Amino acid sequence: MRHALHTDFMHQVTSHRERYRLFAKAASAIVALTGTIAILGWLGATPSLPALLPDFSATKFNSAVGLLLLGISLHVQATGSSRRMTLNCGRVAAAAALLLGLLTALEYAAEVDFGIDQLFAVDRNVPDGHYPGRMSFVSAINFMLCGCVLLLLTRNAAARWTEGLTFLTIFNALIPAIGYLYGKTALYQIPYFGTISLPVTLAFLLLCAGLLALRPDCGLMALVSNDSAGGITARRLLPAAILLPLAVNRLEYWGRDAGLYDATFGMIAVTLSSIAIFTLLIGWNARLLLRLDNKRSEAEDALHETLGALERNLDMLSNTNARLQAEISMRHAVEENLFHEHQRMQVTLNSIGDGVITTDIDGKVVYLNPAAEQMCRWTNADAVGQSLDAVARIVDPVSRHAAASTLEATLLGNKVMRRPSSSILIRHDGTEAAVDDSCAPMHDRDGRVVGAVLVFRDVSAMREMSLRMAYIAQHDALTDLPNRFLLNDRLAQAIGLAQRHGTRAALLFVDLDRFKHVNDTLGHATGDRLLQEIARRLRAGTRDTDTISRHSGDEFVILLQQVSDSIDAARAATQVLKSITEPYFIDEHDIHVSASIGISICPDDGADGTTVIKHAEAAMYQAKAQGRNNYQFFTRHINERALRRFALESSLRRAVAREESALHYQPKLCIASGRVIGAEALIRWNNLGSGPVPPAQFIPIAEETGLIIPIGEWVLRHACAQNRTWQDAGYAPIPIAVNVSAVQFRDKNFLEMVARALHETGLEPRYLELELTESVTMQDLELTVSLLEALKKMGVGLSIDDFGTGYSSLSYLKRFPIDTLKIDRSFVQDIATDPDDAAITCAIISMAKSLKQKVIAEGVETPEQFEFLRRQGCDEIQGYYFSEPLAAHDFERKVLQREAVATPLTPAPTTVRPL
Repeated sequence: MRHALHTDFMHQVTSHRERYRLFAKAASAIVALTGTIAILGWLGATPSLPALLPDFSATKFNSAVGLLLLGISLHVQATGSSRRMTLNCGRVAAAAALLLGLLTALEYAAEVDFGIDQLFAVDRNVPDGHYPGRMSFVSAINFMLCGCVLLLLTRNAAARWTEGLTFLTIFNALIPAIGYLYGKTALYQIPYFGTISLPVTLAFLLLCAGLLALRPDCGLMALVSNDSAGGITARRLLPAAILLPLAVNRLEYWGRDAGLYDATFGMIAVTLSSIAIFTLLIGWNARLLLRLDNKRSEAEDALHETLGALERNLDMLSNTNARLQAEISMRHAVEENLFHEHQRMQVTLNSIGDGVITTDIDGKVVYLNPAAEQMCRWTNADAVGQSLDAVARIVDPVSRHAAASTLEATLLGNKVMRRPSSSILIRHDGTEAAVDDSCAPMHDRDGRVVGAVLVFRDVSAMREMSLRMAYIAQHDALTDLPNRFLLNDRLAQAIGLAQRHGTRAALLFVDLDRFKHVNDTLGHATGDRLLQEIARRLRAGTRDTDTISRHSGDEFVILLQQVSDSIDAARAATQVLKSITEPYFIDEHDIHVSASIGISICPDDGADGTTVIKHAEAAMYQAKAQGRNNYQFFTRHINERALRRFALESSLRRAVAREESALHYQPKLCIASGRVIGAEALIRWNNLGSGPVPPAQFIPIAEETGLIIPIGEWVLRHACAQNRTWQDAGYAPIPIAVNVSAVQFRDKNFLEMVARALHETGLEPRYLELELTESVTMQDLELTVSLLEALKKMGVGLSIDDFGTGYSSLSYLKRFPIDTLKIDRSFVQDIATDPDDAAITCAIISMAKSLKQKVIAEGVETPEQFEFLRRQGCDEIQGYYFSEPLAAHDFERKVLQREAVATPLTPAPTTVRPL
């Protein structure tokens, strides 16, 4: 009998321990799985996996590694394996987690970086001042604690050490868990010491539960895990004691935050809920104790029938005592709950940033919270008993009279009153602050008004920010001048004033000449400082009543209020030109710029702001056409010219989209052999509405509007395709030259565009020649050299067009991988009659020979020009003397077919070259 009882007891003990070990295994698996999922998320660059839960912070990579190590070590302990290798693996995993936490803690403490934070994964989504990839300081401490506990468990250390460290870890993890529960960021996100994510917090709590379950018969766990009445009661009540207050308080917090009820109702609801919950728990506990006592009584009745009467009396006493204890516990719980509610209310009032003042029914101050003390410059002790108007004097910002009392309206009307946000609070020390306030009544149990609560906040910073944002919205960020929105408003006012009083206003549209050259050569930073200096000079040279606005990049608009006549506007424009043309010294550079100014008079030149600005801009373009650095008044002729230019620009945009252009080809001849050795592709535009348009008219517009980029690409692609077509037809291959504008050459995709055109058309690079003007090559020499060398590596031929018209330096020219110099037609046309042009042409030919470059003369139209060039040793010529530019089919028939039968090209009949 005794042996059977002993066997049954041992079986129960074994089963009891196995249940806790199974729980520890499950906890280890969940913790390891959490770490593994986060690691896979980092290694797979899947942002959702490290966070595990939507809208929460991601688990750091090192935190995930630490969780995996602790999960492995806990699993080894839970399995109870006796294999040495398995135990050593568990110890190594625990030690690694401890070391990982220790190194991270040292990084925080010593403000050093050991390089472990981004060893395997890089976290770039971190706030300024944080180390990317680094786990929080709390996580590091918990890894150290858990690692120590696991190592102590392998040594069978005393329960007071393992449980003490475990409960310390639970405390560290419980604080951020409560922070997540109540939405208090400060509990889980500490500046500099990082943020502990919710998955890591929950994993630590689960890990600690598994650590406690490893030794259920030791220490404090023995009190909970035993099968006595105390153990059973503890196991049943402990989860409720932990979870139910959190749930009740969370629901009360959520309701108040959502505005479902106020603090008083929430306090009552929590009080009643707590009473009900504790009553149920106590009743449940009493029922459990009663059941155990009844079982004990039945057993004792079976063994000792004679003690039945005594047992019944003891039961009655026990029940009475239980009821008394329940009543005492209930009363104590109510008192505790009331105390905690009062404490929470006091902490809340002391912590919030809004000022709170309570008054009695007579309007006397009863209480000021710390925020109200700070804002009103009154202490709570001094303010109590004072009238509300004396403590918080609020006035109208305009009249400075006392604002209508919300307290009186609240007490009389028994309703919440709010004051406009433009009110001003006069503090006790005389200083002022803009406030937004509201007042609500307080009631007693019978619903009678017994006082009021005034809540107010300082909105001075918000109002200042609003004014600042309004200023920013109306001013240019770089120059701090009014922008076009503020200009339009003031221009509308000026036009209205002029129309009502018969006066005039003038508008000056100022555009800097060749400002883009400053940006391209000296950089945008220097260009920005130049614009700021120009804005300063414009401010200094105008009246306070005038408006200076930055209209766009390098354009300024000056609105002159009330000018007597156009002479006043002319004087102002002259002063502006003089001010702008004065030299600037910026970043050790002497910079000289000029401006073109267009002037319109309102309301003579327009009845609305848009028209006045448009007319002034048209006059500005006329000033540029007159040679820049001057001013022009708007006239009807200028308007008509601007309209024609606008129409031409619109037609050009449609022409680009419809591909209305065509290419003509002008042959290049070798003087020595008389054979055609190349051709230049020249664009021709036949406007469907107005007929042929000379390139001199539409090319400058294309460069200003940026249309030169698609036009240049179309010319390059079609020239390459046509050359390839002629080669496929069996004609001898010759290089085709294509002109490149400055805008096109500076485009960031230029090299890629050239390579793509050659690749897609199948043309060999040596049969493409790019012609760049001398002025293009002189801008940003280092960039020019790199681009030319890249083109040369492709195999493309390079020539400088219009040579002699720019400011080339021989030292710079030697750096360029140029094949050919093309003498500009302005020198060629008078070489037979003008000694200066002849001398310049001879010098260019001689220089090209010394640089081992070919030289070609363009614009050759007479036998005298051809004979002069031949005698001077010019290599090639191009011009109407031999052929005008020909359409593709005419070029094939008149040039390529003659070359195919070795028939030299003869001088053409006298042809008038188009302008």
